[in-house]
Amino acid sequence: MYTSPFDHKLALLKSREPAMRYDGKESFEEYRKRACEKLYDVLGLPLERCDDSMTVEYETEWDDYTETRFSFQSEPGYTIPAHLCVLKGKEGPQPLFICLQGHGTGQHISLGRVKYEGDDTFITSGDRDLGVRAMKQGYSVLTFDMRNFGEVGGNPGPQCYFSSRLAIKMGRCTTGEKVWDVQRAIDVLEKYFSDKIDMNRIYLHGHSSGGMITLYATALEPRIKACMASGAFSSFEAMCGKLKDGCDIVPNILKYFNMGDVAGLIAPRPTVITLGDADDVCPMYGAIEQFPLVKRAFEGAGAPDNVTFLQMTGGHRFYSDSAWPVMLGYLKG
Repeated sequence: MYTSPFDHKLALLKSREPAMRYDGKESFEEYRKRACEKLYDVLGLPLERCDDSMTVEYETEWDDYTETRFSFQSEPGYTIPAHLCVLKGKEGPQPLFICLQGHGTGQHISLGRVKYEGDDTFITSGDRDLGVRAMKQGYSVLTFDMRNFGEVGGNPGPQCYFSSRLAIKMGRCTTGEKVWDVQRAIDVLEKYFSDKIDMNRIYLHGHSSGGMITLYATALEPRIKACMASGAFSSFEAMCGKLKDGCDIVPNILKYFNMGDVAGLIAPRPTVITLGDADDVCPMYGAIEQFPLVKRAFEGAGAPDNVTFLQMTGGHRFYSDSAWPVMLGYLKG
């Protein structure tokens, strides 16, 4: 009986530990600096910096918040549409959650808006109106269309397949591109909206592929002070083939990191991870295998209680009623 190529690779993985795994033999801060430099390189970063060309398109006054629709350039020739929602009735610069959608029709999902057939069910069946829920908790919100989604992904999209494969052939990857876009969005907030937004209280929240980018981006971007990721945490090998469009592929990642190693780089900042036991994208068994690596990193950083893994009953969705109380406990406790 012959061994399948996939099973052969799984056996190789079991015999090899990722080169950048935290082993506690050096200070966590020294390890984190070294590991983040490697992760940045593996993601194909940095991309080319450029003028942001930020343009405000319109402002809308709602009962509870002011919405600013704007666009910005994150690398030469690539422009991103975004919505900033600043709550009314609050004094001074406000804390803010950047909300990242998973595969779907666009950032309007985070704002609870129906734009295409099926959006209403998609929103209500999985707590996917991330921005609406953040505002209800007292936080201003930034949303933008991640690459290959919404207005930058072919309406209604998403259209990741060709872009992701072309990126890999160019020595970059979609995951790295999205992390870069999060960093450049924070640059824009800092440059144009610091009178409204407290740059010391920037948080990140994402679901599915947006949750995966949440873990990567928070690991690499120190301006992000806490994060929530849902439907995004499992071992890379367990998630193989679950996203068939290839947007999650990071060349050479398993040489150096598995998902637990990446999430561990967030330490000591507060982190809430949620996953359903019937999630068909991120298998629970892979998450249970990886979480001890995250816990070890937070212990090494001197903050063992700053990470929570909520194992929920259900499928691939956000579990707002369970996750938000934990996050608020970190931020306001």
